[in-house]
Amino acid sequence: MPTGSFLTIDSKEYNLRSFSYSFSKQIGLDGKTASRVMGGDISVSVQTLKGDDKILGLILAQNKNDIKGKIVVMDTEGETRTIEFEQASISSYNESFNGVEGTQNFTVTAGILKAQKIQFSLVPKQGSR
Repeated sequence: MPTGSFLTIDSKEYNLRSFSYSFSKQIGLDGKTASRVMGGDISVSVQTLKGDDKILGLILAQNKNDIKGKIVVMDTEGETRTIEFEQASISSYNESFNGVEGTQNFTVTAGILKAQKIQFSLVPKQGSR
């Protein structure tokens, strides 16, 4: 059983260097929650692979908001964490090089995100603000 963190996005698998995901709420002047849960942002770092233009193609695709994917974290005892996302898009992208080794950093913004078996629907219902 392989250990590490793996991203599958539209059937293409990557070994993750690192990732994080986040949610947020706005807080009013009274210190109380003033909004619904927002976010569904997943920040990802993968090694640049020769000939792989999948992620760059997704950020350049105009109005592509239907990306589906999954992140799985495995250790020697099995699956530690699974994050699934859909109705997503790549909202930011950066590629950097240190000598000949490259790293792609990008953010996936998901409308639906499932973490720890809890599903967060971050897409507002029609007519709500």
